Amino acid sequence: MSLNLAWDEDTQTSDFQSGTCNSAGVKSMTWSLTRSDTKEEVASNTEPCANGIDVIDPSPAEYTLKVTGTDSNGDTLWHSTCKGLRVLRFDVSYDCDVDAP
Repeated sequence: MSLNLAWDEDTQTSDFQSGTCNSAGVKSMTWSLTRSDTKEEVASNTEPCANGIDVIDPSPAEYTLKVTGTDSNGDTLWHSTCKGLRVLRFDVSYDCDVDAP
């Protein structure tokens, strides 16, 4: 499963401006992928910011991705939950916008 992340470049407004880690100023991220039916966490990590996440061979199910991002001061400015990520029999790719609420 491939998850493409678009980071909000403008943390001062509610208007989403799609960007990359570099253009948005995101330094690190924490994420977790859980099954929607059982709430079981199947993958998670805290790592330098990335514009995508790959989860190898998740079981067929529906998943939820939670992502937070921090800036160079360690402040959490980005947070999103992407729901309805379905894996059937084959690999899939989803886009997830990470807002700065």
